[in-house]
Amino acid sequence: MRRDGMDDPIAFATFSRSLPPRARELVRTGSIKEPLCLIYDVLFFGGKDLSETKYDDRQALLRDTLLFGSDIIQPVKAVIAANPRDWLPLVKRMNWEGLVVVDASVTPGRKFWSLDGSPGRPVGHYKLKPVASEDAVVFAAVKGNGKRRDTVGSLMLMQRRPTDGTWFYCGKAGSGLTSDGGELDCDVLRERCKKLGVPLLDDDNEKFLSELMHSGKGFVVELSFQTRQPGSNKLKFPVIKRVREDKGRDECVAVNYNR
Repeated sequence: MRRDGMDDPIAFATFSRSLPPRARELVRTGSIKEPLCLIYDVLFFGGKDLSETKYDDRQALLRDTLLFGSDIIQPVKAVIAANPRDWLPLVKRMNWEGLVVVDASVTPGRKFWSLDGSPGRPVGHYKLKPVASEDAVVFAAVKGNGKRRDTVGSLMLMQRRPTDGTWFYCGKAGSGLTSDGGELDCDVLRERCKKLGVPLLDDDNEKFLSELMHSGKGFVVELSFQTRQPGSNKLKFPVIKRVREDKGRDECVAVNYNR
C-alpha cells in the first residue's frame, strides 16, 4: 500500500515479477514496502471442510489462530456499507475493483471451493463494482489464444482527450466477446475488421500504435469499465457491450478522464 493508504498495484507488480533475490533487495533498500499477505476467509480448519459453516463462525476461527501475530499476515477487514452511497466513494478512493458482499447468516454450500479451476459463486456471496459506460474507437484487433488463435481475441481502443481533442490509446478489451454468432462474436468481428480495413495483429506490440491510431480506420463500440489507470488513462476492467453503428469516430470523447 502507498503512504496514503491506497493500494499500490505498480509496487505489487514489480515485487511479484522479480526474482526472489531482487524482490528482497527492493524491500531492503526501501524501493517498495514489504508486501502483506491478506487472508479473507478459511476453507478448511483442523482437517474439516467448512462449506457448511457460517461466515461469522469462520471469521472467529481465523481470529483465534496464531497467524496474525505476524506483521505481514493480516485478516481482511470487513467494510460495513448499507447502500451504494456509502461504499461507492470508498471503492473509488481506494482504487479497488469493487467489494465482495457476504451474507453472514448463510452457509456457502458446495460451491465454496473448487480444485478444478472453475470455481462457482458460493451461496450468500455477491460482487459490487462501480461501472461507467463510454464509447471508444476500435482501431486494431489482436488474435487470441487457444480456440481464438486465428480470430479476434481482443480489441485495441482509443478515445479523444476532452482537453484538446487529440487521440490517446485507452487499452484493449477482450471481455464481452462471444461465440454466439452475434455482433460481438469473434469471427463476426474478424469479418467486420476485414471489411473496414482494421488490422488483425498477431500480438499487441505497441510499437506501431501511433501509425495505427491515425490510419483513419475503425469502428465504434460501447463498453463498460470501472475506472482509469492514473497517468495513462487506460481503462481498468473494460467489457465490450455492443457495436455502435449510430456513432462516429469523433464522438468518442473520454468522459471520465483524469486530467
